[in-house]
Amino acid sequence: METEKSLRLVYVNPLSAKKEAFFLLAAIGVVIALMGLRFYAVNKAEGRRSALQPFQQKDLFLKNQAPAMYRALCSVASDILDIYQQEGIWPDVTELQQEELPPFSKEFLPSGLKGYVWSRYIGPGRVDYFGINKQTDGTAKKVSDPLQDSFILRIIDLQNPGHPYPVSVNKKDQKERFTTQVWIYPGPRNYPPAGNLVATGWKWILSASDIADGKNRNVVESPGKTAETALK
Repeated sequence: METEKSLRLVYVNPLSAKKEAFFLLAAIGVVIALMGLRFYAVNKAEGRRSALQPFQQKDLFLKNQAPAMYRALCSVASDILDIYQQEGIWPDVTELQQEELPPFSKEFLPSGLKGYVWSRYIGPGRVDYFGINKQTDGTAKKVSDPLQDSFILRIIDLQNPGHPYPVSVNKKDQKERFTTQVWIYPGPRNYPPAGNLVATGWKWILSASDIADGKNRNVVESPGKTAETALK
């Protein structure tokens, strides 16, 4: 006896155009929301990487002729280190002038920077070259637009346990004995007592490459904080 199998045909009504449009828009909305969340996360992470410490300042915000002074100090730091490694002592300002190294030598400086007077200060684990523009004092303004900011080029011996803070503790820096910093104060200023720059309102200038290297993040502000802790 043969068994007949019945076939049932099920008819499914196609989605209406309105429903299709609704689901399509919903899918697009989900994709856009996910893209927005990813964009927010990336921007937040980038913001953390580029955020500065309260005592730091980007070189992009330097005004007037301050960028020229900043570049000169960054450039001369390697020459000062070469002299120190050859002679075993930090060169004084007179020697740097005799070597015709700007900004200590005024020959190649813009007129607004020629009035700077420099002094050397040596302390535990550091040497500071402090500059103030004497052309801004009194009525002796013989050039137009003299830069009024005060500057300190600081070279730190990281192997000396008495070296000053703050310092960067990036893994790249840990392989080096010396690190250099350029600090600025917005106006004429005496050299700070004991070389304490943060407490007296000075700002540590960072370039874009410094920020890319993490010198704004992995910073030790006092001897009580170890490099290993800052790098975590």
